[in-house]
Amino acid sequence: RIRKESPGPVFYRGVRVGKDGKPFHILKFRTMYETPEAHNGSRLTVNHDSRVTTFGSWLRATKTNELPQRWNVLIGEMSLVGPR
Repeated sequence: RIRKESPGPVFYRGVRVGKDGKPFHILKFRTMYETPEAHNGSRLTVNHDSRVTTFGSWLRATKTNELPQRWNVLIGEMSLVGPR
């Protein structure tokens, strides 16, 4: 469904800083159009942001977009509790 609404990869990979300042790649289901910066140059999202797809809005509302992060937990890059 993600690709049907907006062509491109299903997953978003972003770099985050983990324990002891070590960077790691976080996985999420992609909720925005492939090139969101092309819409208005902003990198921050706001309510009813036009860069977020319809299905992406649902994924965000249900926090389903963060399910792939369980992989980061399984391989020890993240924990289930702690600062966000």
